[in-house]
Amino acid sequence: MTVQDSWPSREDEHQEPGPEAHRRRSLWNQKLQERQSWDALLDQMEAAFPHDTVADITATLDACFRCAVYPRNAPGAPASRWVTVGCASIIAPVFTVFRLQFEYGAERSLRQLDLEPPLSTEPGRTLSLDALHNPKSDSL
Repeated sequence: MTVQDSWPSREDEHQEPGPEAHRRRSLWNQKLQERQSWDALLDQMEAAFPHDTVADITATLDACFRCAVYPRNAPGAPASRWVTVGCASIIAPVFTVFRLQFEYGAERSLRQLDLEPPLSTEPGRTLSLDALHNPKSDSL
């Protein structure tokens, strides 16, 4: 399956969903039934970072499972913090890790996006290594 099979080249919100949307929905239904390896990765991340918040932020609008590791809220925590996100495609055996920096004040706002693999920092290194060494991760 390729991305073109799952997304139309153009989408008109006033039009009925095309065959690509139906194929993507069908693939999601299948992958949601087979999510044991994703759940195992979430468990590994929770064990590796017991003091942080590990969240499954998967949304079926996208074609990937998503995991986020939020640093714990310590007293005197900085006004901005990095959140590490790992994404596993349901279309191809691809796993991506990136970071988002949020600024916290009256509201949370996105300050910066870092698309370079954060392999020199935790939890990016752990997410990347778990995905690379987990033979089941490519079945997502």
